[in-house]
Amino acid sequence: MGGFVNGSSKGSRLFLPKRFFLLSLIFFPTLVFGISVRMSISSIDKVENRGFVVKGTVTAYNMNPKGQIVESDRMTIFADIKKDADSVYQELPDSFYIRKPAKCESPYVKGGKCMTLKQLNGVDILRNAIATFPMRNEPVWRAYGGLGKWEKEAPASVTKEFEGVIPFSHAYKGKMIQTEGRQVRIRATLKHEWGGPYAAWPAFSFHHDIAFVGTLKTYRIKDKDNDGIPDERDKCCKTPTGHLVDNNGCPMCISGIYDPSSQFADKNTGCAPRVAVIFTTFDDPNIGMRHAYFMKKKIANLKNRYRKEGYKIVEVPIKGRVISTPDKKEDMWVIEGDDIIKYLMSPSTRAMAYFGHGGQIVKEGYIWNDYQSSLDGFTKKRFSDAVYRRAFKKYKTIYCKKRMALNKASKMKECIGLDEAYIFACHSLDDNLLRNFLISKNGIYYGENGILTGVFELSKTKGHK
Repeated sequence: MGGFVNGSSKGSRLFLPKRFFLLSLIFFPTLVFGISVRMSISSIDKVENRGFVVKGTVTAYNMNPKGQIVESDRMTIFADIKKDADSVYQELPDSFYIRKPAKCESPYVKGGKCMTLKQLNGVDILRNAIATFPMRNEPVWRAYGGLGKWEKEAPASVTKEFEGVIPFSHAYKGKMIQTEGRQVRIRATLKHEWGGPYAAWPAFSFHHDIAFVGTLKTYRIKDKDNDGIPDERDKCCKTPTGHLVDNNGCPMCISGIYDPSSQFADKNTGCAPRVAVIFTTFDDPNIGMRHAYFMKKKIANLKNRYRKEGYKIVEVPIKGRVISTPDKKEDMWVIEGDDIIKYLMSPSTRAMAYFGHGGQIVKEGYIWNDYQSSLDGFTKKRFSDAVYRRAFKKYKTIYCKKRMALNKASKMKECIGLDEAYIFACHSLDDNLLRNFLISKNGIYYGENGILTGVFELSKTKGHK
């Protein structure tokens, strides 16, 4: 049986002082972080007098790394065919030495080490380059406006269709080997070259994707969204064209989180940075001037920490209304949960903070099950049940699908899973319900048991209890 597998796209960028630039190109392999490749095969057809015709698309992502002057990005589609059952596929290099070190068998590098000839060539492998083409006009830096301009003009990600032919027979060690029925691996390899007009030698990195491993015969692959994952395994069947996907066919990002709904998302890729949402309740009439003053100071400090940790920050004033208690002896300020759940269940939201009153103290004879007061709603049934139960059904289809398989309503608390929650409110650590609902099993939670008196640091806990 044939199957589709994920290939690896590896690379890094080497930064050295300018005076060592020339030597680095000669003596050290240069890797590039961020560049990746994704190939999708739509069909393999046996055509008389030609061979097996392979059709598909290939996409290269993030081809404009910082600090480089790019010369070319050339894509080659290979068909690696096993001669027999004892054959071993070759390993795929990351980079290349301009001058082969004396102790190395080959100039090719993988994982920072020289590759042996056996690693590079495999064992009894018939290698066919069935298609090769540039992904962009060349030289890239000159074709797209010259130095100082090309980085903005040259497309960083490009998708192209291809067609290649695997011949019915292949010459190997003086013999003609029939290819039909043998095991084949079809892969894409991007050769990324950079250097520019002032470099004596160019530098190279290689980036790969393996789209097919199986028996060479006629195939018709169903892949409606053309993302390289067959429909039978695709859990996200409407992926936008050109998006990088994971093994399940769902969009992913090399850096950041796939969340096209985020206000910070890249319009082309849908990738967004991590977001920290700060909920405030300054409209609550029960918050006095002194409380508001200290809350603002805490918020300012927290924002500084979030920025240092790389978060984008969104501050959300929570809307509420004042209602009277059943005996009309006390007023309560209550909130709706829709705004909160919308932000917290967005995939790019990885941290949240809340500043305001916690759940009202339950007095003898009072039952608050119909209300949500500030964060918790009420002491016995907390944040996770009181505030979110209604809004969960509305938002789970949009957001939870991106984070995990849909759970039953009884298991909905697993759907938030933040990296951090900072709850500056009374009773936020009376029990473990709120903590376990908001953070992941390895997340950080800040809260307080009982009434929050004075202004001090909250208790810090990690994980679920």
